[in-house]
Amino acid sequence: MKALTVEEIEKICESVHKAYCKYHLEHKGTEYWTKGDYSKLNEEGKEYDRRTVKAVIEAISKAEKGE
Repeated sequence: MKALTVEEIEKICESVHKAYCKYHLEHKGTEYWTKGDYSKLNEEGKEYDRRTVKAVIEAISKAEKGE
């Protein structure tokens, strides 16, 4: 897997956040407070998503290498 740019990681984070918001609505019956708008998260919330996305990317990379 090629190294991703900061911008690409942010786009993935936005997609993951939207998916979470969809899950929240479907399973809890209410909209998440951001209503899918990643820009409404504070920096701590965004950093949580970034760490999650980077961990998944690293896991995929290791799986591709057979680790």
